[in-house]
Amino acid sequence: MKPFANLRRPAIPAALALFFVFSEPSLAQADPTQDNSIVPTGLVATVNGMAITREDLLHRIELLQVMFPATRQSSQEELARRARKEIAEEILFAEKAGLLGVTLDEWQVREYWTRLTGEAPNFAAEAKRLGTTEKQQIDLARRTALAKLYVVHRAGLSSELADRIPPDPLLQRLVAITPRQIKEEFKNNRERYSKPAQVECTLVICSDEEIAQLAASALANDTPLPPEVHVERAIFLDPELEQQFPPNLIEILRESKIGTVTSVQPLEAGALVLRIDGRHAEQEANFSDAQHGIRTGLELQRLAVARSTLVKTLMHRAVFEPSDLFEL
Repeated sequence: MKPFANLRRPAIPAALALFFVFSEPSLAQADPTQDNSIVPTGLVATVNGMAITREDLLHRIELLQVMFPATRQSSQEELARRARKEIAEEILFAEKAGLLGVTLDEWQVREYWTRLTGEAPNFAAEAKRLGTTEKQQIDLARRTALAKLYVVHRAGLSSELADRIPPDPLLQRLVAITPRQIKEEFKNNRERYSKPAQVECTLVICSDEEIAQLAASALANDTPLPPEVHVERAIFLDPELEQQFPPNLIEILRESKIGTVTSVQPLEAGALVLRIDGRHAEQEANFSDAQHGIRTGLELQRLAVARSTLVKTLMHRAVFEPSDLFEL
């Protein structure tokens, strides 16, 4: 059985990490692993005897900033409180899944994170960076995956493990979406489901500007790239360009011809070159194409309500410190 067979990577551009290297320092928070002011050292909180440590919070803060770039404009205190609350909720959910006999082998944990992020996790490297062990990082990743399984099964949005995690009728009603609601959402927010203009790019990330110059020449002449570079194929939606690139690149990405290779762009560590490979004009939404995405979006909105309901139920039976752990 593959409990994550239906999990799909969220709609995040492949090179979302570029947001960090191009953001103004005032918007991009300092690396939380290097900032002792974000969270205190040592024990941060406990839930049913399970500890939430500083390392847990630092890792979650980083994840929040990658998955939700807008959180980088939040204060350090807001980020830490949100991260602490999310971890506490995960502990409750994963604990319930365990009591119901649900377990995940290491390969299943790796599969979950590969599907979620689009690339295989390197738990050993993460452990070295955070000063923990590989086993600790795998256990944290397992907890997150178990919590996800518990919530979606209780809400009735997945049935692969329904024999062990039965759906809750109340939560099912909370997340249930009718065809009429999908049609109303499309009618009221049609522009939201249109496809914005897109630009396809090849991104080449290099260790220094000299190698980047060689890469730029190779891209322009369609010859092999230097072997030591990192290459990504990415599709950027027009409305997201301002979030990910400096002004001098935005105009190039919007206006330049296919085949254009940008000048070398310095990064915090290394340099970047882009080639424009294709464009797609904006497409007005039609219901047949949009209805699946509408259902998914509405379910995710309601799943957040179902998750909150679950938390309220479980926290009243839990022992935790501090007393405001589940508050923002």
